Amino acid sequence: MRVSRDAYMDRYDRQMMEFSEEEQDLIRSARVGVIGCGGLGCSVCTSLAMAGVGHLTVMDPDTPEISNLNRQFVYSRPIRDGDKRYKAEIMAEWITDINDEVEVEAHVNAFDETSWSIFDDCDIMVDCLDSISVRKTLNRYCVARDKPLVHGGIDGFEGELCTIIPGRTPCLECMMKDIYDSDSAAASIGSIVMAVGAMQATDVLKLITGRGAELVGSFLSVDFASGRFSSIRFNRDPNCPVCKDSEAFQQY
Repeated sequence: MRVSRDAYMDRYDRQMMEFSEEEQDLIRSARVGVIGCGGLGCSVCTSLAMAGVGHLTVMDPDTPEISNLNRQFVYSRPIRDGDKRYKAEIMAEWITDINDEVEVEAHVNAFDETSWSIFDDCDIMVDCLDSISVRKTLNRYCVARDKPLVHGGIDGFEGELCTIIPGRTPCLECMMKDIYDSDSAAASIGSIVMAVGAMQATDVLKLITGRGAELVGSFLSVDFASGRFSSIRFNRDPNCPVCKDSEAFQQY
């Protein structure tokens, strides 16, 4: 639902002390795809909806479980009420409740090659996954479609973040070629998950508005226990099976 210009400006008054009216309009017209509606996805979607991102396409094949609730705050009431819907469906309703100006599209299937066309209208993709193999599939999509990818991950008190821009940075396969799915789940502390998700959302806003230096080509590693932030620089792998032959790679 589109509101009057005055109401719109009032809603984002404090945000527009930092962003110009033109930048806020860019945010309003942006289309962002979020893969994964778990802990990171809850924080990312909430932050982007509050910021006024115009269109969110969300995807997740799972339904909420009680073990999610220490970090996936969107699903507290649905679990209490016995709501059996998929996370993506509940997330879409949550986003609309936060900001009914945001157009939202929900998909309850897993992300794979058959899902790629769903996100072709998106400007930016956000990795809120907990599977390395699916992350690598998302990376292949972003390289093939020349779309920026904002990656985030957590394990206990540790978090990581990077922004991948085809043609300017190594792709995720270059950075994670020797990393594979583990049989055990990562430890998840709600405050850490929300912090990393908020950082991902901030990088999305920076990409939309052209603000700041993105974390291009580097992993930002954060140890929240010690308060240490470190940036790990990666080089492109000239033999990367994903990006070595892409048009973007040739133009780097």
